[in-house]
Amino acid sequence: MNSVIGAFIEAWEELKINRGRVILSLIGVGAAVWAMATVIALGSILSKTDEHYRAISDGMPGTVSVLAHSSTAPDNPYEAPGIPQVEVDENGHPVDEFGQAALRTVELVHSNIWSRKIEVQESIQAPGSVECDPSDPTCYDTTPKLVGVDDGYFDIFTHTLLYGRLINAADGDLQMNPVVVNESTWRRLGTPAIEAYPRLRLSRSPSTSFTVVGVVKNNFVWDDPIILMPYKTALLSIPPEILSNSQSQQLYVMAPRGQQEQAVTVLEATLAAQLGDAWDVYNFYSAERNEGQEQIAQTITLIVGLIGAIVILLGALGLLTVSIVTVRQRIREVGIRRAMGASGKRIFFSVFLESVVATTFAGLIGVVLSIFTVRLAPFDLMNLPISNPAYPFTAAFLGVLISAGVGALAGIIPASIAVKIKPIDAIRY
Repeated sequence: MNSVIGAFIEAWEELKINRGRVILSLIGVGAAVWAMATVIALGSILSKTDEHYRAISDGMPGTVSVLAHSSTAPDNPYEAPGIPQVEVDENGHPVDEFGQAALRTVELVHSNIWSRKIEVQESIQAPGSVECDPSDPTCYDTTPKLVGVDDGYFDIFTHTLLYGRLINAADGDLQMNPVVVNESTWRRLGTPAIEAYPRLRLSRSPSTSFTVVGVVKNNFVWDDPIILMPYKTALLSIPPEILSNSQSQQLYVMAPRGQQEQAVTVLEATLAAQLGDAWDVYNFYSAERNEGQEQIAQTITLIVGLIGAIVILLGALGLLTVSIVTVRQRIREVGIRRAMGASGKRIFFSVFLESVVATTFAGLIGVVLSIFTVRLAPFDLMNLPISNPAYPFTAAFLGVLISAGVGALAGIIPASIAVKIKPIDAIRY
């Protein structure tokens, strides 16, 4: 153990003595590690960004969904004509066939994370609401989406809470009709304080009011105004004539990763059996699409890895060349050390560790520079969902590890050359 520590100390002292010979090669290695670590870090951040966007549009990994609409509506669920009318019971409440069938379905498939969804668009009224100027480029939509969901919706989809709180199942029984709005809706309301419990009303049903209890961040700057409410609140508070504008309803279920295709087949069949022939059921899961997205992510990772490998290889070749030249210039020094009794093993490890210690130190500097580069990158201008992402630990670890590995590979040949030097060679130089 002492001999190993001594070899490291000796290697460090030799580096300080011969720093003029190796400083250029170390700059090359440090620059290579900086470039490689930065590329790996940016690749990791972009990969996580892609996963984030996929979670926004399709739900967290493992999410499957089925859509159902009345068979009186058009065969294509994306077409608007033929909107079915919502039936009401003797109390004037909508008859929620889909909602009850969805509950029975999740019980039968033993799902723990799920959510129903019904969505309509309706203009709203609120004190202090901002009038939209058509000439304003941000005034793209003044009619928010009214979305009724269950608790699991917030586990399935990515929503960052800015103010207040999220809605829960108990909110469906409250007279205040709690809702959560996104930033676009909040700005249309005049950015009121959530602590004041701002209220809004539907233009076609002024007698029904909703209380804003939270604000979630827009996923994109161009997001439409959205109002999220408990599924039960949507069914009981939104008038049937407005609910009739909903072309379809959806059921989201979180399935085990890798079993989405089987899960969506079971989900579609079970929900269709519960609803009967009066409803058409479709699934939105595509194994080919998900495999294609994963293939794209793997390709990006491979390209990033190849670029990093090429960069570090160029740095290694430069270090190897300088190391061989340096050893040739130190024949007299090594010959004298052999004459003084230094063993071939000690000479080998001394020269070998000089390369390892030097490149590891250069690698640390390269990683530090890479961290500063990533931290100063203008992610806000790229419209990424994260403005100040954490530096990936993998990039830092690989940067130091690979720099040490490059030093080891580049040190073997010079160390082998140094071992072959004999004491008599010192006289010739």
